Amino acid sequence: MRDHPHADRHPPELRGICLDDTEIGRLCDGWDQSERIEADESTIVLLRGPKTSAVAYAEKSKPAPAAMAGVAVVVTNPRGQLLLGWNDACSMWELPAGKVEPCEPFEATAVRELAEESGLAARSEDVLLLGTLCDAAGGGFTRVTEVARLTAFTGEPTVREADLSRWEWHSLSDLRHLPQPLFTASAQAVNLAWPGLLPDVPAAHHTPRPAGTVALTFDESAAAVRLRTRLVRDLTEAGWTDTPGLQRAFTTVPRHAFLPEQPLPRAYANEAVATVFDETGRSMSSVSQREMQAVMLREARIRPGDRVLEIGGGGYNACLAAELVGPNGSVVCVEIDPYVYGRTVRFLEETGYADRVRVVLGDGALGAPDAFVPADGFDAILVTVGANDIPAAWHAQSADGRHLVVPLRIGGFTRALSLRKEPSPPSTEICAPR
Repeated sequence: MRDHPHADRHPPELRGICLDDTEIGRLCDGWDQSERIEADESTIVLLRGPKTSAVAYAEKSKPAPAAMAGVAVVVTNPRGQLLLGWNDACSMWELPAGKVEPCEPFEATAVRELAEESGLAARSEDVLLLGTLCDAAGGGFTRVTEVARLTAFTGEPTVREADLSRWEWHSLSDLRHLPQPLFTASAQAVNLAWPGLLPDVPAAHHTPRPAGTVALTFDESAAAVRLRTRLVRDLTEAGWTDTPGLQRAFTTVPRHAFLPEQPLPRAYANEAVATVFDETGRSMSSVSQREMQAVMLREARIRPGDRVLEIGGGGYNACLAAELVGPNGSVVCVEIDPYVYGRTVRFLEETGYADRVRVVLGDGALGAPDAFVPADGFDAILVTVGANDIPAAWHAQSADGRHLVVPLRIGGFTRALSLRKEPSPPSTEICAPR
C-alpha cells in the first residue's frame, strides 16, 4: 500500500513531491492487481502480486543497411606462409573472408568461409580471434572486420568461388613485393597479425580482444632452420655462445619471427635491424645485432630458474632469456612505446612464448611494476636500449650478487657493461663514551 499526495490537490510549488494521474498509472504497471482509493488530498494505491510474465522485446522498423560485418581468416601453412587468393573480378589479392550469418559466432564464420572458398577444413576451437577492425569502405559504408588467426587445418587449397582463379602460399617478407594490389581489408588484417609487416596500410580502428586461450602452432621453412644453425655456428666459433645453454637458446628461438617484414638472410645477418622509425627516418626501435645479444646474455650470468627483467621490448631477446631460465624461471619485459609493446605481444603469441614472457607497457627507467618484482630482486637485468645513467630503480630491483647489463653512454661512446650488485655492508652502531 502506498499513500501519495495528488498533484491536482496541492499548490504548484509542491509539485516536486506530488504525483499526477499519469504518474500514478505508471506506478501501477508491473503489478497483477492495483486499486486506487481517494482520500482527501492524497491517493492511496493498493498493489498486489508483482507480475511474473515473460519480458517482452520488440524491434523498430527495419533499418537501412549502414554497415557490413565479416571475418577475415589469416591462415599459414607448415612453412609459415600466408594463404592469399587472386580475385579476377577485382584484380587483387585477398584473404579467405566472408559475411557473418545472423547469430553466427565469428569462429564459426571463419571455419565456414575458409571451407567454402578454399576447401580447407578447420575447427572453431582452433581459431584465435585477434580483434575487430572498423573502417569506412567505399561511399562511407561502415566495414566491420573480425580478424581470425588459424594454423591448424587439413586439406589443400582449391578454387571454389567464381571470382577467384587461384590460391597461393606467400612468404611474409614477400608480401610487400606482390606485383598486384592487396584488398584493403585483407591488408589491415595482415598488419594486425604481424604489426608493421605492410607499409602505409589505410587506418582502421582496432578493438583488441583479451589474450586468447588458443595456442597457435609456429611453423617455419627449412631455410630458416638452416640459417639459425649457421648463426649458432658463427657465434660459437667467435666465442660468444660458449655454453650449452646459450647455444640451445639461439638454436631454438626463431629470430626471423620478430622481423617478419625482412627477408630471411637479413633477419639472420650479424647486424641490428631497425623496426620503428620516427618522422625523420631515425631508428627508434630495432632487433639488436645477434653478436651483441649473445655477449649481453653471457655477461648477465643467467641460470635456470632465474628471474630476469628486460628493459626494452621487441620480444626476441626476451625469448632467448626465457630459454636460459627454463620452465622454473620467469622473464618480465618493460616497453614504453605502445606500438612496440603491441608488436611484441603479437609475436610472442605467434611463437608460443606468450606464457613464458610477460610484457608490461611502462617506463623502463622506473623498473618493473611492484607486482612483478621478486622479494629479493631480479637475478639479472638486461637493458636493450642506450642509457646515460643507472636509474635508482634498476639498482633497487637487482638481487645482491647478481648482474645488470646495460649499454652505457660514456664520453660519446656506448659500452655494454656488466655490473654486479654488491651486498650492502652491515650497519655498525657507534656508541659515544660516557
